[in-house]
Amino acid sequence: MSAPQDKEAVRAYFDAEAGRFDAIYDGANRSPLQAFVDAAFRTRMLRRRNENIASLIDQGADCFEIGCGSGRTAVAIAALRRARVHGIDMAGAMIGIARALAAKAGVAELCRFEAADFDAFRPAKRYDTFVAVGVLDYFADPVPMLRRAATDFVPGGKIVLSWSSKNMLLNPARRLWLNAAKGCPVHFYDDADIARIAAAIGGRVVRTIKSGAAPLIVDGMARIEL
Repeated sequence: MSAPQDKEAVRAYFDAEAGRFDAIYDGANRSPLQAFVDAAFRTRMLRRRNENIASLIDQGADCFEIGCGSGRTAVAIAALRRARVHGIDMAGAMIGIARALAAKAGVAELCRFEAADFDAFRPAKRYDTFVAVGVLDYFADPVPMLRRAATDFVPGGKIVLSWSSKNMLLNPARRLWLNAAKGCPVHFYDDADIARIAAAIGGRVVRTIKSGAAPLIVDGMARIEL
């Protein structure tokens, strides 16, 4: 059986690619090819995804986010829902970007970011909502991670997550880029997978949202209640 996540490969990829990855949100990549792909498929889609994720969060919630990256989702949640977000990421290079972004957006008092490994992290309190956006892509089996989230972080609470949908036309290119070229495995899911995962952690999907440009690329988002 494969490991649930190749953590070292994921950490190394995002540490190396932090600046380029975050630039997607602003369409600011300097490579002409990357800028074209971002403008055509990713920049507006990622911004819209974060707005949709925020709509799945209760007003004023207290959230924990795994894989917070450069803080784009956390800042959207804080700004749109006036929610608190404690985010961690294995890639330390992302954390400085996240803190600067929260300060620029005027929500630094609502956001806390730190470099940490989820498996070793011990929460000092319980949260209302666990957020995992763009994270399932890097888990061959996300159930152990989400089961721990359900028991140790948000017992009786909510889990809000996103996933890259199966059978999209750009999936083979993304798998080739990440897995073959960067050594970072990537995985895709469908609604049935998410329902199965929710049941496995003792929850149920109460709302789903889809965004993107089918059939090229589609993100799914869901709110799971425990």
